[in-house]
Amino acid sequence: MDAADRLSGVTGFTLIEVAVALLIFSIGILGVVKLQAEVIKSSSFSAQMSDAVNLAEDKVEELTAVDPSTLALTATTSSETLRGQLYKLSWAVSTTGVTNTNHSRLINLTVGWREHGIDHSMDFAAVNGQE
Repeated sequence: MDAADRLSGVTGFTLIEVAVALLIFSIGILGVVKLQAEVIKSSSFSAQMSDAVNLAEDKVEELTAVDPSTLALTATTSSETLRGQLYKLSWAVSTTGVTNTNHSRLINLTVGWREHGIDHSMDFAAVNGQE
């Protein structure tokens, strides 16, 4: 038996097969890395939305706890920082259109923030002193 006969039974991978397998594996890993980055970004945005809702609820509770007849019919702003993110709150108080306007006020509240160069905002409305 000569050397050619012995080599014909040898099995294994060629360099081209290994290169193609590495290319396919690399593309898969890049996809997983990209997906992970999107999941982190989405999770961060969800946390910011939750913080915005919590800030709005706190402000609405604070404003609805005030006697409606003493609640000034003005627009006001404030800012809060949670988890390193700056949120701007703005609210306006107006009459509700109900005949007895001394006892009810409409509160329109907006919470805004900036994430990765994109402005986001959420709007809320509540009635103070509705009977």
